Amino acid sequence: MQAAIAATTFICVVFLIITEWIHLTVAAFLGALMLVFTHVRTLNDAIEYISRSHATLG
Repeated sequence: MQAAIAATTFICVVFLIITEWIHLTVAAFLGALMLVFTHVRTLNDAIEYISRSHATLG
């Protein structure tokens, strides 16, 4: 179930980025929040991942 949630979130985020409906950073943070709220990732894991890629998102 977690894999399906992660794949759906990924596809939705990529779709939002491609269509440019929302900014890349906002889409990435929304995707991370979705994974945290659905308990696919923990909050600490998400914060660690975002902190490693902050230059790309910025």
